[in-house]
Amino acid sequence: MSKNDIELVDGIRRSFGGVRSLSMAFKGVYVLNHIEQHTLMLLALAQAVKRHSQITVVQKYYKTVDAANYFGVDPTFLTKRQGNIFEEGVHFFRPNGSKIIRWSLEALEEWMKAPTKEEENDADILDKMFE
Repeated sequence: MSKNDIELVDGIRRSFGGVRSLSMAFKGVYVLNHIEQHTLMLLALAQAVKRHSQITVVQKYYKTVDAANYFGVDPTFLTKRQGNIFEEGVHFFRPNGSKIIRWSLEALEEWMKAPTKEEENDADILDKMFE
């Protein structure tokens, strides 16, 4: 036992009044150490959760169901327009030529924000009027 350990034991004996109480004191210290360890682990976990919630992971390509959920549409809305309105290599991709389809939310958002044919025609008419 080191000198510090002996001083600690003597201090505990004086505080708790004898050898019989010493074992109870050690049990108390043991319990307090475990509580402290669990508290520190919970604090570390809370900090990790806080850091994780501040980090935004941006996924680039999504499954059909996930992309449809993002836009609030039925998955068939996307699949029916595959190859017609939505172009492979722009709006959706087949990784390594497989049957798996992954959607680009960025490209789908651009498509949704793009003006319709009627809006384009109206804009052309207005441009010609003010030339």
